[in-house]
Amino acid sequence: MVTELRELDQATPSASAGIEDLREAIAARDELISVVGHELRNSMAPLMMLAAFFEAAPTVDD
Repeated sequence: MVTELRELDQATPSASAGIEDLREAIAARDELISVVGHELRNSMAPLMMLAAFFEAAPTVDD
């Protein structure tokens, strides 16, 4: 019983460090998803404006 308690006591800091590493990894993943989503939306805006411009532009037949 004492040996098991010592093992648990020694494992606790390691587990806590592992949990903190996982939290940091999740935060980094969430930040990456946020940045990629923002970049994808912003890269589409000029294309959408250009498409609207060409749709509104007079054609040769006009």
